Amino acid sequence: MLTVRTHQEVENARRAIARIGKLSDNIVGVGPFGIGIDGILAWVPGLGDLYSVAAGGMLLLLGVRAKAPVTTLIQVGMLVGLRSVIGAAAIPLLGPLYPAAGAVVDLFRGHKMSADLLVKAMDNTLYVQGRRSDLQGDPGLAEEVALARAEGSRIVYLG
Repeated sequence: MLTVRTHQEVENARRAIARIGKLSDNIVGVGPFGIGIDGILAWVPGLGDLYSVAAGGMLLLLGVRAKAPVTTLIQVGMLVGLRSVIGAAAIPLLGPLYPAAGAVVDLFRGHKMSADLLVKAMDNTLYVQGRRSDLQGDPGLAEEVALARAEGSRIVYLG
């Protein structure tokens, strides 16, 4: 199934999103800067861009799977797209200097920022295993949902 159905699947998606963000842009970090697989593969023309598009697509797919808000998915798409456009634009402009410039382009940590957006959205969501109609039969669940709404959390039903 495309979307998550259990709390375990939600947690698995969250961990995968965080892992992609860290591996792509932050294996080694110094202050606000970091380098990851994306920056390392930038030295191989084409391979870095291929990885960047694949990692960005995976982040979007996991975000959809985790039922992230549409506004967050749009932001992720824009960040991933911007990263890909920057990388692709550098190829014809920089020619033989592209591998070195690709590493500089990879200082833009679009995957990490995208992963952080998705994780934050998931953390601000109460995932309820079941359907909305199940609230009527479970006063404890109804109270938990009411409290989450009062705190401004999103409610997503997994049933």
